[in-house]
Amino acid sequence: MSSLTSPLRYLVPQILLFGMLSNSIQSMPVESWITSLDMSRKLSKGEPLAFGDPEVGETIDIRVDPEKTHQTILGLGSSFEHTTCWNLWRLSPEKRSEVLDRLV
Repeated sequence: MSSLTSPLRYLVPQILLFGMLSNSIQSMPVESWITSLDMSRKLSKGEPLAFGDPEVGETIDIRVDPEKTHQTILGLGSSFEHTTCWNLWRLSPEKRSEVLDRLV
């Protein structure tokens, strides 16, 4: 029996800590960055967002249309690997700026 309770001795405090932190995480503001389809806004800072429980009387409405089997995507996230950064650094500052402007 002690071998079963031994892992629980370490797991229970972690669960309690996660529960306490999740409330404070919900109240933290979230930054968003937006690029519009017409490119009039390129990586523009969006309105501040916050996760949390809905206000009293507020409803959350999620609708699923089973006839719609696709999703429209404006763009996908990306990141630069170290080799990409290295190659960008080898470019002249002017060319690097041009490449980054075209990527973003």
